[in-house]
Amino acid sequence: MIILTTLAMAAGVGTASPLVPQTDAPGVYSVDATAMDRLPQRDISLVMRIGQTDDLMVALNYYNPGQKNEFHQHVGTSQSFLVLKGRLTIRTLDPSDESITEHSVAEGECVMVPGGDFYQLHNETDEPLVLYQAKPPADLVQ
Repeated sequence: MIILTTLAMAAGVGTASPLVPQTDAPGVYSVDATAMDRLPQRDISLVMRIGQTDDLMVALNYYNPGQKNEFHQHVGTSQSFLVLKGRLTIRTLDPSDESITEHSVAEGECVMVPGGDFYQLHNETDEPLVLYQAKPPADLVQ
């Protein structure tokens, strides 16, 4: 809890911090999605690292409407994404035949990407997308 508290407070930007401390549970935070809406608009997604230990990194990923990343993979580490706000479109690429599979992930749903799989995250909606990401911190992105 001490690590999360320290890093979570550092991740916030003034009163726009999306992390709200819970008064009845010290060291526990909830996400204020309206604060995510007040963050500056960017052409690329915003990743706010909110906690890290030697074997786990936790972050909030923010995608404006229409934003997507490129197909990529994380060698040796799996990724998980929980949709806190919005709807995620995730595409996976099979390099053996270059086929693409698309999935839609709603608020409250989670998707896990095995290490080494090629994938792309896309916000195809008109609303912001906020993802809670958990993964091992040391990996190779290709």
